[in-house]
Amino acid sequence: MSNIFLALGPVPEPPEPDPWAGVSMSWTGTDGSSWSLECSKGVYLLAGVEGLTREEAPTLYTSQSANVHGETFRGLNFGPRPVFWPVKVYAPENSQAWLELDKKFAASLNPRGTGVWRVTQPDGTWRELTCRPLRDGAGGWRDMPGARSWKHYAIEMVAEDPFWYGPPIESPLWKQADPIDYIPEEGAPPLHPGSIQTFGSAVMSNPGDEPASPLWTVQALPGGSGVSSVSLSVGGVSTGFGAIPAGQTLTIDTDPRVQQAMLNGVDVTGSLTSWDFPQILPGADVPIGITMTGEGTVQASIRGPRFDRAW
Repeated sequence: MSNIFLALGPVPEPPEPDPWAGVSMSWTGTDGSSWSLECSKGVYLLAGVEGLTREEAPTLYTSQSANVHGETFRGLNFGPRPVFWPVKVYAPENSQAWLELDKKFAASLNPRGTGVWRVTQPDGTWRELTCRPLRDGAGGWRDMPGARSWKHYAIEMVAEDPFWYGPPIESPLWKQADPIDYIPEEGAPPLHPGSIQTFGSAVMSNPGDEPASPLWTVQALPGGSGVSSVSLSVGGVSTGFGAIPAGQTLTIDTDPRVQQAMLNGVDVTGSLTSWDFPQILPGADVPIGITMTGEGTVQASIRGPRFDRAW
């Protein structure tokens, strides 16, 4: 007498209503893969997401004096941002389809790297948070993997940089070339205008919640005479640099966490004329300016204004 075993096939379950219909969310995984976290896709967020807003208080730094009641505020520090995703992985076709989808999504959550969570509003405005996955919170398995067409995860991550970043902000690209000699009518001497010129000015705005620090990019035009010197100012406070050979690029990152000047990959921070790098305060409009001798281009940019919230 032979024994017959009946195996259950994948048990289908319809997707839940999308709790995020007003915005769209996506995930660029630690392996570079791209995931739309919408309900119509195979991996989507459920209600209960954490990390979209400022949910934990910052650490306050204060001082006290025996002669003054209360305390004086000295500053604050935002710690890393905890992120929590209730996630459903759903593939109703067959067990193998679900296993393949689950495996690919798991590969995007490697704690040895970081990924990017993006939230996009209906008008197309977006902000991003860089996250390091910690655990998937699977909560144990009561069924064989693939026996059902779905699995709920409780994914925990941490944003070591706690701020949401908006799109980069860039100044105009200023270009300066050596002047061409002016040859007047016959009999008059030629004129040779000097090449030094204050040729760029603009106002940079910071719509974020945190101070912003410009990144300067100065390129000496290829095939030209190079740049003899350049002076860059933010709010009237300047720093400068000397010669930049033709075809080479100088970057000056004024972010307090970096504050470094690189000339074609070589650290030249010590050659700057000043190390006073003012920041652009939240909500402020600050004039920036450039003075250059030689042939080159200059642009100032902010990696992205930093925000406390995803919108």
